[in-house]
Amino acid sequence: MTHNDTTDLPITEEEIQRMPWTCHLMTAHELQWWVASRKDAGRIIDIETCELGRWYASDLDPYGVSRDPDLYVQVGTNRFVRSPESNGWISEKDLPVEKFKAMYDRIHREFEARAPRLRVVK
Repeated sequence: MTHNDTTDLPITEEEIQRMPWTCHLMTAHELQWWVASRKDAGRIIDIETCELGRWYASDLDPYGVSRDPDLYVQVGTNRFVRSPESNGWISEKDLPVEKFKAMYDRIHREFEARAPRLRVVK
């Protein structure tokens, strides 16, 4: 199954785009496939046009799909990206190095464009 082959999944396209928030609608096998598909999705996503997101998540289980409480010891702000073709959110941990760097470059550019210029008053 490729990263965008959702024809065998019983959930709708809209529900899959909201993944991982809709993971309760998947079987264990489908969820395992979806998590495994994140690296492939990360390789092809266009960082310059994708949607950016960030929220608190386990650093060891950013998608929040594990039932192992030991994975939730360290929680921090995690960044995610998605596009209409990505079948849900992609953790920054699943992006190749060049896409990871491009994401942070974009975040910094967008911040700089919105941040007011500070003037030094003497």
